[in-house]
Amino acid sequence: MLEITTLVVAAYHTKDGSRKREILSQINLKSESVKILLRLAKDVRAIEQQHYIDYESRLQEIGKMIGG
Repeated sequence: MLEITTLVVAAYHTKDGSRKREILSQINLKSESVKILLRLAKDVRAIEQQHYIDYESRLQEIGKMIGG
């Protein structure tokens, strides 16, 4: 999540549209990876179902914000 946050800050401060799209694509890939890890954590019961639902909905909102 720290990497995603760092990329969000980089995208915010980037003036070049092409570079910004590239960074947003990286953010999207990393957030998808986090979703997979969360799903695995839920499947092996490392996190409770309710926590998974909460985290997943927050990640979906982040995805909407970045346009992914």
